[in-house]
Amino acid sequence: MSSDFVDNRGMVNTSGIERDWNARGGSEATRNEFASFMSGYGFSEEDSGTLFDQFDVNGDSALSTGEFLDGLAGTDTNRSGSTSAEEFEAATGVEIPDDEECCDDEPSCEPDPAPCCDGSDDDDDSGSSSRSSDGIFDRDGMVDMTRAGRVFESEAADEATRNEFNDVLSEIGIDVADPEAAFGMFDVNGDGAVSRSEFLDGLLSADANDSGKVSREELEMMLDP
Repeated sequence: MSSDFVDNRGMVNTSGIERDWNARGGSEATRNEFASFMSGYGFSEEDSGTLFDQFDVNGDSALSTGEFLDGLAGTDTNRSGSTSAEEFEAATGVEIPDDEECCDDEPSCEPDPAPCCDGSDDDDDSGSSSRSSDGIFDRDGMVDMTRAGRVFESEAADEATRNEFNDVLSEIGIDVADPEAAFGMFDVNGDGAVSRSEFLDGLLSADANDSGKVSREELEMMLDP
């Protein structure tokens, strides 16, 4: 696939998915063709089948372009004009694949354990958990916006108070010397709470070289200059 299913803001990349769909040729897709298409984004055959059944609204066992795009649009449950990864998963019951997830017995975990790996055999004796050490970063050391959104919502739901924001900071994988100053950076409207969008926008603002991605070093420089 030429596009990612989720962009660097943690939103479903509808325009990119539509381009990929149109590039495949043909106005309809059978169940197997749809599974093949979705496998390019990492979805299993079972999850693709679940989505197919939900999007095939006329029940003719073929998914038209209109049905597919309408199905994606229908996951925008708050009618904001864009769909977060969390909205998509809640609306469809299908989890968006995370390239960073793996299990302890998979070879890809051996050189650099992902957050779900045990990590007990590595040389890190800091005593921190695998989740806190990896935080919101992928194995290339770049901020994973989907994971960042999930970390935020696991600690604070829609908005984070100062105490909840401190909990978020403890999970992102960076030691922040002045949490109060960090809170002020993210609370851009000054209402005494950090929203999910403020949090994600704040992370993206650390992209000092305008690459479209945020590295661990850039985020550390912003949070702990």
